[in-house]
This record gives sequence, C-alpha cells and structure tokens, in this order.
Amino acid sequence: MASLHDSLHDAAKPLIAWLKEHGNPHTQIIVKDDHVKVTQDVMGLPIDNNT
Repeated sequence: MASLHDSLHDAAKPLIAWLKEHGNPHTQIIVKDDHVKVTQDVMGLPIDNNT
C-alpha cells in the first residue's frame, strides 16, 4: 500500500506539470474540497520584527 506521502505526491504531479507550463515562480495552486484556485503573488517583503 502506498504511503499517504506517496499518494499526495502522485495526485499533485498533474498540477505541478500544469503549473510549470502555465505559471511562473510567483504562481501557486490552492486546492480545497469544493474548488481550485490559481493565485500569483504581486509583492512580498520580509519584515524584521526586531527593529
């Protein structure tokens, strides 16, 4: 029997292939039980909370 990790990896392969063809390094796919969403980050900055 395949492990949960292997099962998830196999399920994600087609989405990863789609993302490589249609996305860029800022694109992500969010999968929920009732929809799939493709998003892209517009801007991101690390915040140093020690200042």
